[in-house]
Amino acid sequence: MALAAAAALLLGGCADTGPSAEVDDGSGSTPDDMAAPVFPDSGVVPAGLLVEGLVFDLTNRPVSLDYWAAPTDQAECAAGAIVDALGAERLSSAGYRPGVVGASLNDIDLSLQERELVADAVQECVDMVEAVAAMFYGDGRMRSSIASCLAEGLGERDQLRPFVTAVVFGAAVDPFADDSALATALLDQSVVCVPETAFNWSDLDLPGGPLILDENAPGGAPGSPFVDDQPDPTTTTTP
Repeated sequence: MALAAAAALLLGGCADTGPSAEVDDGSGSTPDDMAAPVFPDSGVVPAGLLVEGLVFDLTNRPVSLDYWAAPTDQAECAAGAIVDALGAERLSSAGYRPGVVGASLNDIDLSLQERELVADAVQECVDMVEAVAAMFYGDGRMRSSIASCLAEGLGERDQLRPFVTAVVFGAAVDPFADDSALATALLDQSVVCVPETAFNWSDLDLPGGPLILDENAPGGAPGSPFVDDQPDPTTTTTP
């Protein structure tokens, strides 16, 4: 069970959020019509404008997709810390531009030390327990209390850094890096947080039987995969 939990969390439940949840995906803090600030074509970009650009990149997401994004106040904190750590001249010369493909933080040529400074800034300012809980919650096929429990446990075990790197630089989370420290922590925490009935597998179909779960069924419809539409396994009916 623990191995299945780890595989599902790391491979399939990481960003897209569906129905409302107890975890905060940051969606309520940023205007839908937010636009990237315009940078000058040449020269050193003013520090304040760089902060605005970084806030845009940390909070912006496609309107059609409910991905986790940092709340505005946390993004402002992180953006200011990044500019302070790297400097306006360095970010300008590296070619950083907000909302521009090929010019984001994960695209510009930063040294390993500089990337660590950026990750430090984000980790100090952004509630990564809340962020990871929102990622684990996914599209509602896991209960928010389980997602929060897993994220809190990883935080207690100091295993949130891989997710910081993923958020800032678009890197994949490798649970088996660093002697499988994240994988081990996640498996251990799954035993604590994840009950046997936690996962609803998409398009579950028993041989010779009807389709039990349909991943395309809307909430409230027969076969809906969302947690709120599943029967409570602890409840029994009497004839």
